[in-house]
Amino acid sequence: MKQFLHSGLHSLLAAAGILALLLGLAAAAITQPTFGTLSSPKPSAADPERLRRHVEFLTVQASPRDSDHPENLDKAAAYIKEQLLFAGTRPRDQEFRAQGRLYRNVIASLGPANGPILVVGAHYDSCGLFGPNPGADDNASGTAGLLELARLLRGRSLRQRVDLVAYANEEPPWFGSPW
Repeated sequence: MKQFLHSGLHSLLAAAGILALLLGLAAAAITQPTFGTLSSPKPSAADPERLRRHVEFLTVQASPRDSDHPENLDKAAAYIKEQLLFAGTRPRDQEFRAQGRLYRNVIASLGPANGPILVVGAHYDSCGLFGPNPGADDNASGTAGLLELARLLRGRSLRQRVDLVAYANEEPPWFGSPW
């Protein structure tokens, strides 16, 4: 009986040792870069300086951005389209008329051309009813985020199409109107 307990104890200790070794190897495989580090040329974080530059352009060089200043809306839309093109997207204008004036949304597509679509949008106009209002928070910062998202998605393999949409006429007098 003593010999049976002794051999059983050896077997149990051997099994525990093997289990500990396997768990240690599994932990090392999960936490350690066993095949070297994977380098990625793609950016993984938003660039605060780029965001600041986008907001500055929209709030200084293209301000005021409201329906009474269509030339500034056009300047903003051209800038947005240029930045989206630079980010490697397929930007296009979606022109529309509202009360006799021509406006445009800028749409950039990434990923596969067909299939389901995820739409991320930000309006690039600002409310001009409150005097000189550069609209940094409403909504130059959102538009800057949209442009930075385009840069971050550049070159990534996407399973579905992503449309980034910068649109005009979210602010009064258009908000809640048929236009």
